[in-house]
Amino acid sequence: MVDPSRLITCSIWPSHQAVGDKDALSGSIFVESSLRGVGSYKIHEDVAHRLQRQDVDGRLRARLTTFVLDQNRLGEKWPEINESVLEHVGQRRDLPAHERADRLLRFFADSTTAVGDVLDIGDWEDNGLSRGWQVHLRPGSWATLSWSESLTWDEALFLIDYLVEQKWVKLGASDDLAAEIKVTVEGFRRVAASVTVPDANQGFVAMWFDSSMNSVFDDGILPAIESAGYTVMRIDRKPDVGKIDDETIAEIRRSRFVVADFTQGDDGARGSVYFEAGFAEGLGIPVIYTCRSDMVDKLHFDTRQYAHIVWDNPEELSQMLKDRINARIVPILPATSL
Repeated sequence: MVDPSRLITCSIWPSHQAVGDKDALSGSIFVESSLRGVGSYKIHEDVAHRLQRQDVDGRLRARLTTFVLDQNRLGEKWPEINESVLEHVGQRRDLPAHERADRLLRFFADSTTAVGDVLDIGDWEDNGLSRGWQVHLRPGSWATLSWSESLTWDEALFLIDYLVEQKWVKLGASDDLAAEIKVTVEGFRRVAASVTVPDANQGFVAMWFDSSMNSVFDDGILPAIESAGYTVMRIDRKPDVGKIDDETIAEIRRSRFVVADFTQGDDGARGSVYFEAGFAEGLGIPVIYTCRSDMVDKLHFDTRQYAHIVWDNPEELSQMLKDRINARIVPILPATSL
């Protein structure tokens, strides 16, 4: 039973109730759970008031939901939504359809307590059209929208249809016409292949692997990450590395954050660094952008809008990077109650 005194408005989705607490001293709101299925997060009252405006784009709300859910999945119980996060999420693109479908499949799999379990997501109803019967999702299934970055039931149902076509889930009906989802063995295989538990202590480094950058890494990036309390993963220095593309993707998935340095040589931009930063962003893994000062004007449009650490020497980079990690990457600690 929820204590009525803890019922508040969900700051991301003001039309939904949530359970949480307000800290009058700091002006912060701690949302523990929301009817929308957003997850838990922390937000200052000023930012919450901004989000309560009716003209806030629904797609921004959906992307903020993705941000919170991903941070919760990475171990942060109270990811903070501040002005910087709003700006960052506002510049993000919506997730592509196939990623939204994978997220929805993962949600169904995580909601299954045993293989073969059935999930009740709604009711079958006659829509009066040539298609005949269709699923009507229940209000209790709002998390279906949240995990798939959807705004409407139709979007979520479109993605469910795709999961059915891929044979990753089965959609059926109970005797009382309840709509039931069951994750198939192939569905669990798909989830296992696409999800890796992140290492709370690992920072992945994406950079130009040239000898001229050795001191930048050894005297700048490496000591900054280690002094902030994390281990460093640089893929070309990993022992017994297999196929480097596969290893890179796997290690990014395992990482708490990514440091991406966009310093380049005469042969142009480092395409792999752009890919690795974008891949991490898509997974909701924080990316810290850095670049040597004489190369800032060569940054591509896709990343130029992000706040880069602009450096001139390794020692300067090391201090600024350590400060940025400590300010932006919240250590994963055992969950505590409010």
